[in-house]
Parts: sequence; structure tokens; C-alpha cells
Amino acid sequence: MGDENVLTLLELARELKVSRRTIMTRLANGTFPIPTLPALDKKHRWSRQAVMRYLEGHADRPVSWRRRRA
Repeated sequence: MGDENVLTLLELARELKVSRRTIMTRLANGTFPIPTLPALDKKHRWSRQAVMRYLEGHADRPVSWRRRRA
């Protein structure tokens, strides 16, 4: 049973409505706006509270970081 205050990569992707790959790419680029929690293993995790704060602060625009094709 997981901690409901902590989001996994899959849960975060669902919450933000983006792909896991998009999140991982932005993490690798250093452009992902939500900090990760300290790692207990090699898996990334995020605070649900930090994610909700981010979403509340950006409610005026869609959460999509996908590139648009020309």
C-alpha cells in the first residue's frame, strides 16, 4: 500500500495529463517545474501537495509541455 501524499511517475503523468516520457525529458533537461522528493530508491516521487500547489498556480493555462508540430 502506497502513501497517498506521494505520487509516482505514472500517477504524476495522469494528474498533469502528460506522458511519462515528457516528464522524464523535462527532468533530464532541468526544466521540470515541480521538485522531486528525496529518493529512497532509484524511482522519482513527488509530493501531492507540491503538485497541487503548482496546478493551482497555473490554472489559467493548460498543463501541456508537448511540442507542437509545424
